[in-house]
Amino acid sequence: MSNSLAEVHPELVSEWSEKNLPLTPDDITFGSNKKVWWKGACGHEWKTSVKARSNGEKCPICSGARVIAGINDLATLEPLLEKQWSEKNKIKPTEVSIGSHKKVIWRCEKGHEWEAAVKSRTINKTGCPYCSHNKVLAGFNDLAMLLPDIATEWSERNYPLLPTQVMATCGTINLDYRSLYHHFENGCFMADCQAVVEIKNDLIRTMGECRDVTDQYQTGRSAYLRLGQLFMRLFAGLL
Repeated sequence: MSNSLAEVHPELVSEWSEKNLPLTPDDITFGSNKKVWWKGACGHEWKTSVKARSNGEKCPICSGARVIAGINDLATLEPLLEKQWSEKNKIKPTEVSIGSHKKVIWRCEKGHEWEAAVKSRTINKTGCPYCSHNKVLAGFNDLAMLLPDIATEWSERNYPLLPTQVMATCGTINLDYRSLYHHFENGCFMADCQAVVEIKNDLIRTMGECRDVTDQYQTGRSAYLRLGQLFMRLFAGLL
């Protein structure tokens, strides 16, 4: 038969399983939709159509398309991640491959729970977003928890955002100007962050603009210069 599997794809003959006998690769066309058994060089056996193999389909177990407990499942290949598998998941770690895009719930050693794709844990090597401080968790890494004194100075202009909803790092938040003076004078807890750099640059721009004003605004100019000099002195020990 000129269009037999053996004739068109001789490389697949060696993967033809004995379970198919008496049917042989010479007896079936390469485009047949009939499902037969295959045994790859990897040693795995699976069942799929002749047409699928002719179109380039490989071992589904090696590729992770099919999960076999004890061979290519998460629990077998990543036992450390199995320990972080949450009981809230409806599936078991023996039922997913390490390359799965399925999102499941994880629980770290500290008891934090979060949702992430299996692949992001195994391939991208991501961990707990709270322990790594990529996400805020009230009562663990939020501003109110780690810096309660600073949290008491939270401006009403930030609402509805609360100090329990941001991490103890600098961002787009507002503090009372007296608080800013106090922290700049005594060593700002976030002195090397981008916001401080922006304030410094803004002061420099303001001072530059003040130098260009006309003489009739001399009083205002002097005030701005004094303000700029004050802040620059406060920044001197921080930058």
